[in-house]
Amino acid sequence: MVLAVSAVVAAGALTTGAFVVGSHNPAVTVVSGYAHVGDGVASAFADGSWYGIPMDVAWLGTDGSWRQDGTPACMAWTGTPRDVTIKFGWVPITYPAGSGQRQVVWVSCAG
Repeated sequence: MVLAVSAVVAAGALTTGAFVVGSHNPAVTVVSGYAHVGDGVASAFADGSWYGIPMDVAWLGTDGSWRQDGTPACMAWTGTPRDVTIKFGWVPITYPAGSGQRQVVWVSCAG
């Protein structure tokens, strides 16, 4: 019983730690904006830039639960394209030739 409780506490601490590191890491820029959600695709506009939102990304649900992958609930396909308010974190990616992009690494459905 003690081992099971310890495992649950450790898992909770790891999940919380991952969110804190991902959301408070100086390499991660956090922005808010509207995501346009379609069938298997999503993009967001924030701070004058467009971002492609991966449909399999770490995300924080409106219930406060952190998930390491999958489609964020607020971005699930409902049969109709729509806009949702989200908060997300991105990191700069630089390619060998010098060009780059902003890669979204997590999404918060709490907006």
